[in-house]
Amino acid sequence: SAYVTAFNTVGHCDSQSVKFKVFDSKPTTSKLKTDSPNYTIGQKVTFIMESDKATGFTIGLYKDSERIDTISAASNEISYTISEAGSYSAYVTSWNSYGYLDSNRLDCCFNVYDSKPTVSKLTTDKPNYAVGQKITFTMKSDKATGFTIGLYKDSERIDTISASSDKVSYTINKAGNYSAYVTSWNSYGYLDSNRLDCCFTVYDTEPSNLSISCDKSYYEVGEKINFNFSVNNASEAYVLIDANGVRVEPWANVTGKKSYSCSFSEPGYYVYRLYAVNEYGTPATEWQVFNVYDSKPSDLEIITDKTAYKCGEQVNFTFKSKNSVEQYIPIDVNGVREHFIDVSNQTNYSCSFDAVGTYMYCLYGKNNMGDAGCEYKSFTVYSEGDINSDTLFNVADLVLLNKYLLSVPGTELKIWQAGDMNGDGKLNTFDLILMRQNLIKG
Repeated sequence: SAYVTAFNTVGHCDSQSVKFKVFDSKPTTSKLKTDSPNYTIGQKVTFIMESDKATGFTIGLYKDSERIDTISAASNEISYTISEAGSYSAYVTSWNSYGYLDSNRLDCCFNVYDSKPTVSKLTTDKPNYAVGQKITFTMKSDKATGFTIGLYKDSERIDTISASSDKVSYTINKAGNYSAYVTSWNSYGYLDSNRLDCCFTVYDTEPSNLSISCDKSYYEVGEKINFNFSVNNASEAYVLIDANGVRVEPWANVTGKKSYSCSFSEPGYYVYRLYAVNEYGTPATEWQVFNVYDSKPSDLEIITDKTAYKCGEQVNFTFKSKNSVEQYIPIDVNGVREHFIDVSNQTNYSCSFDAVGTYMYCLYGKNNMGDAGCEYKSFTVYSEGDINSDTLFNVADLVLLNKYLLSVPGTELKIWQAGDMNGDGKLNTFDLILMRQNLIKG
């Protein structure tokens, strides 16, 4: 370093200290960059050189693969103007009297445009942010030298953000739903993006409206399982799965996604839930269930709530099985197959029947490994008053009920419920009176 003292007979004045370096070897660092990645014709390009021991610089300028100029500089910054549109690259030779070092040509690339942008897009790095969290906007344009972001909360413009590069950070301190668009511009003109392309949420509460489901309840070993889910205000989201009581690791990170697929090689009972995280809380959905099988259905059971039903009365089936992807209730009426009811993914089913007779039923299960069924059971459907089961309601039924009430030897009722005219679950004189009245009316 050095300084100078200027003096005369009246007095003197010292200058500021000037620093300089003296080198005894060639440069070991040589780098080149521009102040922007994009320019328009006639706009000043500023080259910035970086070197540890250079006393001078020589820039080689290329358009595509052709050398078009050589620029000399004594300092680490120099301006240059380009008059033709195109893609450019450059490298710098940093030198001193002991030698030189070239930079990498690909480190310094830039564009020069002669028309306005034709592409303008804006995105954020996430769809959800906490109040006070940094938001990174990313702009994409083919010919922009600058960007202006219009920021909205609901339908109200709340701020304008300027940027000279394709990324800019911003912080919002109020919760709500936000949208933004970008104007990509250069000296020839501008182009706006679609405001609806860039929407995001800023929250100040824990994640909400969590839901998750898979597409089936039973899967074959190795079969793909598809989960669909949704959540509001989650900075992170995970699908948690327990296989036969043991947590499957690692958790499936589904942050920012709406679906997830996987498969399992171990048969058994699986439970799953959606777990969400942000700065304000960590809620989760209730556990839900699916099964993975490697054998045909088993342990099939089915029952009805009664053994006899009046015509049109509701029949309630309750059933269960293991590993049934498809389930059916086959029903034979008086020895003829009349129904084959699909009850897949159900544990109960209700219907009614109008035909009098004996009904035989079972539960039938099916999957990719095979099929199976349980033993047949039966119930009866009767017409009210038809106590002798001849499909007719007449005086013969009245006579039979009278004999039964008088305990006449040899009297047998096949379906006693048909004579329970008042529905109190008993056969007595009141039913006999109602039966007589109904016959008189009929």
